[in-house]
Amino acid sequence: MQKYKDLRKKVKEIEFQLGIGYVKTDDKLYKILKILNLICVIWLTAINAITLISFYIHDKYTNVKYIDKSTYYLIILATVLEIGGLILNKLGFHITGNILNILPLFYLTYVYMQTCQHPDGFLGFMKEFYFRYAISYVLIFAFCAVMLFIAIRQQIRTRRFYKRTVNKLYNKYLEQKGGDTLNSDDEEWDEFIKNFDPRKDKI
Repeated sequence: MQKYKDLRKKVKEIEFQLGIGYVKTDDKLYKILKILNLICVIWLTAINAITLISFYIHDKYTNVKYIDKSTYYLIILATVLEIGGLILNKLGFHITGNILNILPLFYLTYVYMQTCQHPDGFLGFMKEFYFRYAISYVLIFAFCAVMLFIAIRQQIRTRRFYKRTVNKLYNKYLEQKGGDTLNSDDEEWDEFIKNFDPRKDKI
């Protein structure tokens, strides 16, 4: 039997009607985390742009080379990946998007730890390292880690609930037909799904 085209939507409706609640990617908490993460990534992008321009000017006019060319382009790539993570998250690819926001942080942290070392600074780094880079990186990591947890948990629970619910619905449908699978058709199945109310008919 062909799956009812809106079956996933119906399963979500059943989940809501049964009062099965947990934080999802379309809930307010997730949306707030996305906005906070967006602000931090905008900060990261702006700081990276200013930093790269500064490195370029120093290299061109003072012959002071802070980073090599490959590192320069890798910082650009890392910044593009951060922006890409935001876009994917916005498009609904929550797991991939959040992972993409987390991964470049490790490389960027390593690079700026090398350029911001100072013997008199806090923990051996200039104060600019914390204000410009470290704080935003920690926040991005925290926001994305929470969103990633929400997205993965939702995917696991949704798949389990979908599989379990569809099996129970189909068994209920067969029970209504007296166990007759030969005379069942898609139209009857569609009609059964549309009219099924979990508050009246327990599954």
